[in-house]
Amino acid sequence: MTISKSFLFVFRKSTLSKIIFVSLFGFLIALILHFSHVIDKTEFALLDYRFSNYSHSERIDTNIVLIEIDQASLDYFEKQKVGWPFPREFYAVVLDYLYKCQAKAVVFDIDFSSSEIDRIDVSSLNSEDKFADAIKRSQNVFLVSLLKSYALSKTNPTFLQNYFPQIDKTKFNNTQNFDGIFPLKSFQEGAKGIGFADVFPDQDGIIRRTPVLVNMNNSLMPSLSFAVYKSLHNLNEQEFLSFSKGIPDGNKNEYLINWYGNKKEASTFKYYSFHRILSSAYQNDQTSNLLTPHNVIKDKIVFIGGTAQGLMDYKPTPTSGSEQMPGMEIHATILSNLLQKDYVTYNSAATTILILLIASLIPSIIFFTVKKVVIAVISILSFGIIYFFFSIGLFYQYGFILTIAAPEAAIFIVLVISGVLSYALEGQQKQELKKIFSRYLSPRVIEELIASPDEIEFGGKEIFATVFFSDIKDFTSISEKHSAKELVYHLNKYFGMCTGILLKHEAMLDKYIGDSIMALFGAPISKVGHSLSACYAALEINEVLGEFNRENLQKSLPVFNTRIGINTGKMIVGNIGTETHLDYTAIGDAVNLASRLEGVNKLFGTSIIISESTYQEAKDGIEVRELDFISVKGKETPVNIYELIGRKGNISPLEKRTRDIFSEGIPLYRNKSFPLAEKVFNEVLIVNPSDLAAAHYIDRCKKLQVSPPPDDWDGVYKFLQK
Repeated sequence: MTISKSFLFVFRKSTLSKIIFVSLFGFLIALILHFSHVIDKTEFALLDYRFSNYSHSERIDTNIVLIEIDQASLDYFEKQKVGWPFPREFYAVVLDYLYKCQAKAVVFDIDFSSSEIDRIDVSSLNSEDKFADAIKRSQNVFLVSLLKSYALSKTNPTFLQNYFPQIDKTKFNNTQNFDGIFPLKSFQEGAKGIGFADVFPDQDGIIRRTPVLVNMNNSLMPSLSFAVYKSLHNLNEQEFLSFSKGIPDGNKNEYLINWYGNKKEASTFKYYSFHRILSSAYQNDQTSNLLTPHNVIKDKIVFIGGTAQGLMDYKPTPTSGSEQMPGMEIHATILSNLLQKDYVTYNSAATTILILLIASLIPSIIFFTVKKVVIAVISILSFGIIYFFFSIGLFYQYGFILTIAAPEAAIFIVLVISGVLSYALEGQQKQELKKIFSRYLSPRVIEELIASPDEIEFGGKEIFATVFFSDIKDFTSISEKHSAKELVYHLNKYFGMCTGILLKHEAMLDKYIGDSIMALFGAPISKVGHSLSACYAALEINEVLGEFNRENLQKSLPVFNTRIGINTGKMIVGNIGTETHLDYTAIGDAVNLASRLEGVNKLFGTSIIISESTYQEAKDGIEVRELDFISVKGKETPVNIYELIGRKGNISPLEKRTRDIFSEGIPLYRNKSFPLAEKVFNEVLIVNPSDLAAAHYIDRCKKLQVSPPPDDWDGVYKFLQK
């Protein structure tokens, strides 16, 4: 046996080995796919799908508002002969207005690292001084720095206010070291805080997370939103570091942003145009005439940044679609997460491994334990769908992100491997089944068997089936009258005729024993109505054999009259024999009784005798004559036996008359009324002189009248011949 055949043999014999092998194989492949980041893009897409369709825009912090330098603002000031970048005194006026409106904090997502350009009617130094003074007056302004590796302009020789100077930075291995571009010194001095504005896209270019801290010029600097949160909550350095490590993945110095809204929504925050705010600021104190009333600013955290396309501050996010999102809205989203403690949590690596193991094991169990492949495949696909929607529900309800791509890949891989392995095993199994049963079963039954191979247990199992035994009457005498060659030729024709009828009625041909045939109905595949099928097969054999014998009689060829015994009951079927020679056959008392019933035909001169159990199973479709209550050799328990006459409603008037009179004599015989019984059986012979069963009972009645049975006689006739 080759290695491949040995391999397939092991798996064919053990469902558990198939489950373990396929599960581990699928698990390892999915594990490699996940941790090698091969399927990261798919995982990212599934993560974005959740944010785009199942996020909670109602959880957004409404105390955050955005003032946008939009295209309308650029156009408005362009008409006033003021181009971009705007004079810093514009921001000073806006800051004073926001201070007057009692804004809680003002966050500029604008690069103020360069000196202002000189204008004809505006002094750059005067303009910058006004802005610096406004920052100092407000005492709630936050500015941004840019990381050098992402900055578009050269580093200016401005200083950076130290952040966390007393912290040992060697303990923060996850912080990257950058040089930066910082706001002008005069702006920094009055600022409440500074944070870096840069965002770090994933490998597919989408913004999903941000570092909490970076090491900038030997100072630990927080991201812009974290800098605002730190100040609003008056956290010192140690408190802030404890807080940052307490948020999901904060110990990795990474924050996964919980996005709001979806691609259909332009924004989840309230936006105000910069030129409207500035116009309101230039108006007098009559708030009823203001373009932007004070009450929309009071106690709000205000972000100011660019949204006009020409300002190039748009970034792709999971919920932005093709429109992309302004940079300041990204920072506003992060701050809203922090203020509302509205975090999302990604499952750990250990959880991923456990999920992959389950996602590999369950489909394998389903495939190799569910008998019907279609149901197994549907169940596995349903499992994949259920896991997908379970992950969606977990995200929607609790903000917990389960990895989806790798588990779904594991489910698919296991399904494919299971199908391939099953196909390989099934192909070999089909060939073996065909080889084993092609001699015994009809092609249609073989196809059923191949479709349901689990019906077979080659090691043997107990089943409820019907056994058919046939034997040729006076075969020894026939064989003496013909040459061996001629006898074998006609015997083979006889076997072919009988076998064809048996297979037609879906029997399993068990064996030929000399001139005898043994067949099973209801094996190896269970079949409803197997007793009736056996009876119909026996009747058809007798009918066809009559034609066969009439033709042979005219030509002086062998005439074969067959005797058949049929019994239904429990028996053991399976491969029985030695390692060198095995037969798939049946053994047990039910088999032995069928063999004995075939021999009982000699006693009554009948052709087909069936047992009580067969009669009870098939009585709605057959006509019978009750013959006797007997015990056969090797079986102590007596049984009722019946002569099978024909199909239901299909017997001749003579057969019916014979049976009716005969049935009157049986109770008389069993009640020891032997003279009366003898008289009834004689009436049978008057109607049907060739009925040997009646003649046999007449002989019995005469003997029992001479030698009466004991008082406790139960009417059982002991048939001791084989």
